[in-house]
Formats: sequence, C-alpha cells, structure tokens
Amino acid sequence: MKANTMLQTRLILIQMIILIVAGPILVQASDDAITVRGGAVFFNRPEFDSVVLVEFPFTLSRHEFEFYRPDTAVDTYFARIFAQITLYGANGLPLDSANTYFSAVVSDPEDAHQPNYTLFNSLVLMMHPGIYSAHLTIIDAVSKKEGRFFYERIIVEPSTRNALALTGKCLAYDIRYVGDEPAAAGVGVPKNGYEVRVNPLGTFAVTDTIAFFYAELYNLDYQADQPSDYSLSYAALDKSGTVVYPLVTRVRPKPGRSVVIVESFNITGWSPGGYLLQVTASDPIKRHEITYEIPILIIAPMATANEVATSIGQEDKTELLDLETQLHLVRYLLTPDEESTLKRLTKAGQPAFLEQYWQEHDSDPYTEINENRLMMYERYLFANSYFSVGEDVNDGWSTDRGRIFMTYGQCDDLDDQQHPVDRYPYQIWRYYSVGDGAIFVFVDEDGFGLYKLVHSNMDREIFSKSWDEALRSGSLMFD
Repeated sequence: MKANTMLQTRLILIQMIILIVAGPILVQASDDAITVRGGAVFFNRPEFDSVVLVEFPFTLSRHEFEFYRPDTAVDTYFARIFAQITLYGANGLPLDSANTYFSAVVSDPEDAHQPNYTLFNSLVLMMHPGIYSAHLTIIDAVSKKEGRFFYERIIVEPSTRNALALTGKCLAYDIRYVGDEPAAAGVGVPKNGYEVRVNPLGTFAVTDTIAFFYAELYNLDYQADQPSDYSLSYAALDKSGTVVYPLVTRVRPKPGRSVVIVESFNITGWSPGGYLLQVTASDPIKRHEITYEIPILIIAPMATANEVATSIGQEDKTELLDLETQLHLVRYLLTPDEESTLKRLTKAGQPAFLEQYWQEHDSDPYTEINENRLMMYERYLFANSYFSVGEDVNDGWSTDRGRIFMTYGQCDDLDDQQHPVDRYPYQIWRYYSVGDGAIFVFVDEDGFGLYKLVHSNMDREIFSKSWDEALRSGSLMFD
C-alpha cells in the first residue's frame, strides 16, 4: 500500500470519529469482534483486455454495531462503518487497496438489536492476472470494534475474447430488479440494474427455501439478421460428482453478444452438507460449451441429544436393528480385551456377546429398560442425523464427530464457527466432566461438511501444538 493511501485511510477515520462524537451514543452493541463474511467475484469481461475487475462482497450482522443519534430532534439512529480491502502480491508485499465507509440506519433502538438483519456491501479492485492474497478490514467507527476476513489465495484468470466466458458468478440470498434506482447503503450490491444480496460463502441454512444465482455470459455468436438461441443448464452435485438434484435447463434467444443471467433455485428439502452447483452454458452456433462448478453448503442447526431422544419417544429399538448396526452401538465403548474377544467370535456368537455385554452394563437391572443401551441408541440416531455426509447415508456414527459423540455424548460447550477469520469452518467441543476437561477440535477442510478431528488434549487422540497454543492464548488467528 502506498504511504499516501494509508494517510488517506487515517484521515477518513478521523473525520468519521469527529462526526460521531458530536451526537450521543444511545444504542450499544456487544463487546465481541465484528463477524465478517467475505467473498471474491471475478468479472473477466472482454473489454477489460489485460485486467480483471474483482469485486469483494461482504456481509455484516447489523446488531453487532453501535448506533448513535446525531441530532436529538431527529428520531433516526446511525451506525458508521469503515471497510478496506488490502491486496498483497505473491511476495507478501501490499500492492493496492480500496476503502469505503457507509451508514446503517434504524428508526429505534429496539430495531438496532434485531439479530437477523444483514448488511451488504462490496469493494472493487482492477487486477492483472496472477495469484494474490488480501485482507478485508471492517471497523465500527463508534465502538472502534474491528473484524477481519483473510483471502489466503486469490487466483485471477485472464479474460478471453474468442470463447464463451461466464463471469461474475456468485450465489445470493436475493436478487431484485431495481433498474436505475439508486442503491441503498447496506441493502445490496448493484449489478446491471439488479440489487444483488450476495452470499459470499455460498452458505444457506436448511430452513432457506430459495438460492439465487447471478452471472454474465460473454462472447456469444450473435448476428442480428440471423436469430439463434443459447442454453443454460443447472444441477447440484455431491462431492463425488454425482447429480443429486437436477435443477433446470433454459433455452433463450440471444439478445446480443452478452447476457445477464439471474436464476433462482428451490432448495427446500436439500439435505445438510456440501454440494457443487454445476452451471453449463452452450452456444450451438459457435459449437462451444463451458461448465463451471460453484460450492454451495447447506447447514442445519445442531439439536441436542435430549431433543433427539424426545423425537424417538424414549423407546429402545436396538433389538430391531441388524447385527452390524447393533455392533456400531458398542464399538466405541469396548475395552481392548472386549474388542479382542468380539473379533474372535463368529457372526453366530456375536449376538450372545452383545446380550451379555448389555446385561453387565445395565445401570438399573430392576427396570424393563436398559438405560445404557437406550442412551447409545439415541446417540447413534443423533450421530447419523447430524454427522452423516451425503444423501440418504447413515454413516454419521463412523465420522470423527460421530465417534466422539458416541463415546462421550453431548458436549458441555460447543463453539461452532462457520465463517472464522483466517480459518476453515471449525467446531470446538468441551467436556468439563471428562478427565480434567476434554477438548476436541474439528475442522471442515473440504467445505462439504465432513469435519475431521485435528486436535484434542485426550490421550491416544491427535494433538496439534498450534491449536493447543491458540486455545491457551485465546487467539485462533494462527498459521
């Protein structure tokens, strides 16, 4: 970054602070750091030739900011937000930056504290093809709280003039045509007359019903005196590349050499997990077809073991399960000697072993219910409901999270970070009554919801020095 750019940034912040201290701060936010969700959208438009327009959309949670009223005669409250993107080259040195500051406006203090309101904005840089990294910094000019989002690797591909090109690809929470209406701050990102509420990480809740898609298609073979069509097809793939949700195919007349694409998909009923939205564009006149895949993640809120137990009516149906499934229920509870004994048995002898095992581990033999077996049955159902990966697959019990859950049950404290700074999504499970306090850290490294255990303080579990130091210091921003 150039020295005058840094000076300009400081001057902007000083101006913002002067404006804000003139009015009373009436609505305070929490003391936590600002949550920032960022993404990158590439517009490889042919007219840009040797450079690419890269947009850095981001979303913020409005209730995390402090609001003030600059004039007691006006019943309007404002939050002042500063945003800056700093671009770094392959050598780690700063190359360029862009910044802005904008306001969020509410009519009353109660409105400011509503937790489900999202602010949208973006910053733009013109970049040459190459590999970069970047830091997005957000500052609440009232509270001075900060939030950061780190782009570890940004690959900018060159534009093309001769072949089909699908640029500006992004998923969105909502897209609305507004024409020439001026864009309202924090509401959406304007694109060719559309107000696009970009979903930077492509993450949707299992309760969401619609996912939107925006893109621009260039280099169509267009001749005004010879009308022709182009086609677009969409499908959702699982991580193996298998189509799990065929979506839609569109055949439309060409309006020119380029076209703006706005599409919506019904995602009601999609199972939690990671998918690839496959987009295929083709021009039959040009005899050219291109396919892109965009990650999309469906997240389900994690229920408690008690909620699962209630849903199954506290009824032990273990004996109705096949033998292999019944073995799954005890696999993580066996001592080394018990496991060795089980391995030596034939299939004919395994049912007797299970029956004997549960009789010896019945916490209250005077009741009709074997409480320990019921507990493991509940844990098994829970693990398969929330940790399985893929459509109609009940393998949650065998995943890393399933193994720990089956062994220790519901954790006492869950830190679930879907959009952490400088990290893949991760979860930290804490058990205060296990040993001297057990910790398990799971990371979703591939974006498909398959969390792997990367650190624990328990014997015979994987240990990571960097995670251990980060947890002890209270900071999770490490390499």
